[in-house]
Amino acid sequence: MEEKKEYIKNNTDSDEVADDIVYDESESIQDIVKKLKLKIKEVQKEKEEYLNSWQRERADFVNFKKEEDVRAVRIRSLVKENILESLLPVLDSFSVAFSNKEAWEKVDENWRIGVTYIHQQFLQVLNENGITEIDPKVGDVFDPKLHQSIEDKETDNVDHKGSIIQVIQKGYKISDYVVRPARVVTGK
Repeated sequence: MEEKKEYIKNNTDSDEVADDIVYDESESIQDIVKKLKLKIKEVQKEKEEYLNSWQRERADFVNFKKEEDVRAVRIRSLVKENILESLLPVLDSFSVAFSNKEAWEKVDENWRIGVTYIHQQFLQVLNENGITEIDPKVGDVFDPKLHQSIEDKETDNVDHKGSIIQVIQKGYKISDYVVRPARVVTGK
């Protein structure tokens, strides 16, 4: 029996496979080889199951990572949107201050330069974070994706029909997502 075990150990790659097989003294080498072949098939099947399981887990992890990346982008976008919504009154205050030409001209010139500089810095920081103004001009074509018409006014000018005739308030967007449309008066 010992020489059969020794033969199997010497002619297989694994001592463990040979040790797992229960030998009977009356068995021939061919019977033992059959048992070993069956054991190898079992081990190969088990290996395939482990490999398939590992591959599924790896694919699940890759999918999870992709979903987390998408979630992280969405969270960043929501944070930007919330911050922008909080800053909108400040941006509107700048616009009101700049639009009142009479009062603006009465303010000390150095102070105006400083406020203008601060406003430009503020817009630059927003722009660096993907936030841009929607600043339509009088005569621009009304675009419902970017503009909100708060009033339609009769106009004699044919060119102003369906166009913006007055800008009430600037809008803002993050990339292509409009956080607040520009509020305008349109001609009809």
